[in-house]
Amino acid sequence: RDDSALSVDLARRLERLLQAVNDSQWRLRLQKLGGGTDPAVDFELHPIRDKKPYSLPLATLVPLILILMTITGAVYPAINLTAGERERGTLESLVATPIPRFAVLVAKYIAVLTVAILTALMNIVAMTVTVHSTGLGSILFGVGGLSLFAVVQVFCLMVMFAAFFSAVLLALTSFARSFKEAQAYLIPLMLFAMTPGFLSAVPGVSLTGWWAVTPLANMVLLARDVLEQGADPKWAIVAIASTFVYGLSALVLAANIFGNDAILYGSQDSWE
Repeated sequence: RDDSALSVDLARRLERLLQAVNDSQWRLRLQKLGGGTDPAVDFELHPIRDKKPYSLPLATLVPLILILMTITGAVYPAINLTAGERERGTLESLVATPIPRFAVLVAKYIAVLTVAILTALMNIVAMTVTVHSTGLGSILFGVGGLSLFAVVQVFCLMVMFAAFFSAVLLALTSFARSFKEAQAYLIPLMLFAMTPGFLSAVPGVSLTGWWAVTPLANMVLLARDVLEQGADPKWAIVAIASTFVYGLSALVLAANIFGNDAILYGSQDSWE
C-alpha cells in the first residue's frame, strides 16, 4: 500500500532483508571463485521533500483528538457557571450585585477558557512525551518528526480554538435552566462540531477554499499542516482570522443572553 507510511516502511525493511540474503550468497560464491568481495558501486541516498507532501490520516487525527479533548475540558465548567448557578439559585443574586453583567460574563469566560487551555496543555505534553518515547514522530509527521516549534504553534492554535468554543458554550448554556438541560443542548452541538472535524481527516482534503473558514475543520487542517511543516501562510491567516471572528461573535451573543431577564426569570419577552 503506497498510501500508508507504515506499509511502505515495512516493505522497505523486508526488501533490505532479502537483499542482504542475496548479497551474502554472492559473497560466498565470489570467495569460492577466488574473486574480491568489494562492491562494484558505492552510492549514497539524499532524501528530498515535496512542496506539498501527502497528508497522512494519522497526522490529521492527532490534532483532531487534541481539539476534541480541549472541547471536553471546557464543557462542564461552562455548564456549572451558567445553568449550574441558575439551578442552585445563586445566579439571581449574582446579577443583582452592582457589577455590570458583561463583567460577570467575562470573569466566567476567563474561568472556562483557563480550564480549556490547561486541558489542551496537558494533552499536548502527553502527546509530545508519547511521540518521542515511542519513536512515532517520523511515521506520523514525516522525516522531520515532531519539533518543539511545531508543538508551540499547535498549542497556540489550541488556545485560539478554546477561546472560540468557550464563548459558544457560554452562549448556549445561558439558555438552560438546569444542568441536565444544558447537557441536552450540548449533545447536538458536539455532534455538529465533530462532523467537519472528521470530514477534514479524509485523505486529500487541504486547507483551501471553504475548509479555511469552516469552524473546527480549519484548525484541524492548519494544525496538521503545522505538524507536517507544510502550512500555507495565506490560508493560515484566513483560518486564524475566521476563528477570531467566530469567537468574538459568540462572545457578543453570550453577553446579550447572559443574565437577560426574559431568560433568567422566564418572562414573556424574547431574549432578542
